[in-house]
Amino acid sequence: MHNKYIIMALLFLLACDNSPTNTDPLIDDVDLDSLFAAPSASEIAQVTADWQTRDISARNIKLLYSDSVFLDVEMKALEVISHQVDTSTHIGALITPIGGLNNTPDILVYLHGGDDGTSMFEISLVLNSMHINLTNTILVVPSFRGETFTFIDTTFSSSAESSPWDRDVDDALALLNAAIEYHSITGAPKIALLGFSIGAGVGLLMSIRDPRIAGMVEFFGPTYFFDGFNREVAEETFAGHPRDLPGLNYINEHFLIPLQAGELSGVIPVGKRFVILLCEGRTKTTDVKFEQVVEVAREQYLG
Repeated sequence: MHNKYIIMALLFLLACDNSPTNTDPLIDDVDLDSLFAAPSASEIAQVTADWQTRDISARNIKLLYSDSVFLDVEMKALEVISHQVDTSTHIGALITPIGGLNNTPDILVYLHGGDDGTSMFEISLVLNSMHINLTNTILVVPSFRGETFTFIDTTFSSSAESSPWDRDVDDALALLNAAIEYHSITGAPKIALLGFSIGAGVGLLMSIRDPRIAGMVEFFGPTYFFDGFNREVAEETFAGHPRDLPGLNYINEHFLIPLQAGELSGVIPVGKRFVILLCEGRTKTTDVKFEQVVEVAREQYLG
């Protein structure tokens, strides 16, 4: 593994079911109790120390493509850029008012769900339905490594192997810094995040790592991964029946299969543990209507 300390999760779901699961702590000699034990203080300290070694500076920024798009009831300027993150090339989109930016603009980072990349069509559909005010705002759209950004019939691909909820966070933070440098932003812009599913988890981790981020609106992102539901997902994967969940193929290939084959010990050491640092508790089903959430998002974070 090229990831020294991986920060992983098993899935993103609005309602994390805590229904009873298989109580046998061993499946094919895999110690599930150890696998799903809450992270220790030393593990958390090692993960946070590793974060400090990550280079998320703006490096080797290149403009790949420019065009105009209709967003927020007016035409916007679209610029697709590449930039370097560790040894990989990451693709991101920057969307700004055609007339330019005034003073210190706001920045909104759009973090897509799923693990198949994003597109201008998706972004337009989501943001136009939410009626977010993007006046004097830079919309920053990471694709994440191993994924793509598509504009009409042109697809731009980020290099490197997928790294959900770990190096994805590096990609997004580095793109944020690249956007600030590319547009020569001075002062302290107000930065907000809008994330969905996997992207919501990425955004929560970004918020922990970067104090510049003023707020986040997340939809069905995770906040806890050591409950019965996630254990059930692992058990099904060990049994050869993995669920169709974003990111699970990566976890299966790099963690669960090697663990089951004896290539990793039942008590997984730091760096190969399912460790994630998010807010306490977990997301739960509510009766709040989508329109109410959008309104709060607009008022508190998105202008």
